[in-house]
Amino acid sequence: MKGHNIGRGVSLWLAFQRAEHAAHEDVDAFDAPGECHVLVEKFYRRRERLVRRHIRGVTGLPFDLFCREVRRRTSPHVAHFICQL
Repeated sequence: MKGHNIGRGVSLWLAFQRAEHAAHEDVDAFDAPGECHVLVEKFYRRRERLVRRHIRGVTGLPFDLFCREVRRRTSPHVAHFICQL
């Protein structure tokens, strides 16, 4: 699909995943109680939806078509990691 910035979409998705993982690592590093993980996850779906919307704006593709393009253009291992199939 010519004209779609798939690489930028992949970097947005990976930055989101990295930030979510870092938030949980921070909670673990400070030996915070288990309820803190709940607070980190509380707005996960909302943040994920915003990132998917941003990816759609950048690539011009809905997330399912974005994942299809990622699968088509990359190795199966990379596509599985990005699209969590």
